[in-house]
Amino acid sequence: MGRGATLTIRGAREQDAAALGSLLMAATERAPSSLYDADELGDDPRGLGEDVLDAARRDGSLVLVGEVGGELVGMVRAMPREFVRCAHVATVGVLVAPGWRRRGVGGAMLEEVAQRAFDRGGIERLEVHVAEDDGGLAALVGRHGFRAARVERGALVRDGARKDLSLFVRDR
Repeated sequence: MGRGATLTIRGAREQDAAALGSLLMAATERAPSSLYDADELGDDPRGLGEDVLDAARRDGSLVLVGEVGGELVGMVRAMPREFVRCAHVATVGVLVAPGWRRRGVGGAMLEEVAQRAFDRGGIERLEVHVAEDDGGLAALVGRHGFRAARVERGALVRDGARKDLSLFVRDR
C-alpha cells in the first residue's frame, strides 16, 4: 500500500453496484485465473454489479470489497457449495484492480474473507482455482495458508487453448 493509503475491507452494499461492476470488468481482463472472458461480462457495470450482489444473496455468498479513499480497489467472494453434504466448503474468488496489485490488497482481502467465513459458522474449507500460468495468484494464496491439493487438467479454456487449473485449499 502507498504512503497514507488506508485499505478498508467491508461487506459489499447495493450502492456499490456500479463501482463493483466496473472493477470486475477492469480486473477480469488481466486475471489469468478468471473463469470469465471479459466479453461475457457485458458493457453495463451497474447491471453486472447488481447481478453479483443478487447472486450472492441467493447462494449465501460472502462478498467483500476493498476501498481506498472511496475507490473500490478489490473484491473477494466466498461462495458455499450448493450441495448440502459439501456446504462446509466455499469457493473463493479474489480480484484486485490492476493499479493496486502487489500492494497488499489481495492478501488483506483473503485474510478477511477467511476470518469472516470461518467465524460465521458452517464453512470449514476455502478453495481457490489457479490457472497454470497465474504465478502471482499461486504465490499470493500460498503466502496466506492455502496449499495445492490437486490439478484439473485442461479445465480452463482461454483464447482457444486449454489450461490446467490447480485447486488450492485452506482449512479452518
